[in-house]
Amino acid sequence: MPRCCTIVHVVQRTDFASTTNLGQHRFVRRRIGLYCRLFPIAPFLCSAGATLLLVLVGSFVRADTTWVLSSGQPGDWSSASNWSNGVPTSNSIAYIANAGTATVSLSGEVCFNLCLGDTTNPGTVQMTGGGLSTYYAEYVGYSGTGTFVQSGGTNSNNVLGMYLGYNSGSRGDYELSGTGVLSVASEGVGNSGVGNFNQTGGKNTTSDLSVKSGSSYSLSSGSLSVGTEYQDGTFAQSGGTHTVGDFEASGACTLSGTGSLSANDELINGGVFTQSGGTNSITSTPAGGLIPCAV
Repeated sequence: MPRCCTIVHVVQRTDFASTTNLGQHRFVRRRIGLYCRLFPIAPFLCSAGATLLLVLVGSFVRADTTWVLSSGQPGDWSSASNWSNGVPTSNSIAYIANAGTATVSLSGEVCFNLCLGDTTNPGTVQMTGGGLSTYYAEYVGYSGTGTFVQSGGTNSNNVLGMYLGYNSGSRGDYELSGTGVLSVASEGVGNSGVGNFNQTGGKNTTSDLSVKSGSSYSLSSGSLSVGTEYQDGTFAQSGGTHTVGDFEASGACTLSGTGSLSANDELINGGVFTQSGGTNSITSTPAGGLIPCAV
């Protein structure tokens, strides 16, 4: 049965940075507009550590849809017969959890939430071109194993962002290569589960990036642009360009080969940063810069 949901716009009235929790990750919020979703049965109020103004945006009827094409037969996302309730719309939660693979190659594909993998079966999206826009969040590895392979096109999100390995026991893998463009509000590589991001090309842009302990990010080619970054897991850069505003590491980070890292400031907080090649440039004034605990 379709369910009725309510969207609330949360406006933070202060414009200074405030620390908040997103899942199990710390993110520094510099954006004025924050969003939260109120579920009809158990509504909750979002707090960003500042005075909040709640503005009701509206309600809609949500019609969720599940991928039904059998495993071993990759199928087109835009084909209605591959879904239980038709092609996803901006009001739909799209579930892929039958060991199937949905391929995206056309522009204009949308959904409200994307959930890949449950406790029984994995789910995969393979994107070679076109565009996929998720309104609220992408869960790559929601309760099981999820995989997103992108070699082209644009995968975008403007509200919550993307999780790799959301629930306990889950695993999420993202592979970005070729001409693929990933542009999401925030990225959690590992949440209650494990996440792994492998970038061998393409362009990844996000306001907040967090790599949880036990999870990893590998960059060998392409570009990674981040506003605020927390590396609690493993980050290995051997090529490509990595541009970040505020960088903090309590895990293991390596820079080698032809990799280029440029940061406003870098805080090595209980972590280890090992550089055997590449270029690491810090652009802040002496008040910031590199603040090592162990290098």
